[in-house]
Amino acid sequence: MTFDNVNGVLKRLDDKKPLCDDEHRALYQWLTEASDQNRRILDLEMTRRLLDALNENRSAIQRFDESSRKLTRWLIGLTAVLIILTIVIAAFTILLWRRG
Repeated sequence: MTFDNVNGVLKRLDDKKPLCDDEHRALYQWLTEASDQNRRILDLEMTRRLLDALNENRSAIQRFDESSRKLTRWLIGLTAVLIILTIVIAAFTILLWRRG
């Protein structure tokens, strides 16, 4: 595959499958021959894509953090209820033992 311009490079990089050896060589060749303007355009576009991916990751981490916080609150509440129930059961057991 030959890379004729920045759009061709970006179009190929949009494809999820990895670059083959020929594509690596062609991309390297294109980068060495590309004008400064084309390289800057490619750098800017790749930076924008990286920032988009980082923002998506940050959002996912924030959602995970919030759900973890909710789960922790539920677990603390459940633990408190179980402790109270254990104390009540122990008290009734002792009360029954004394009567018995």
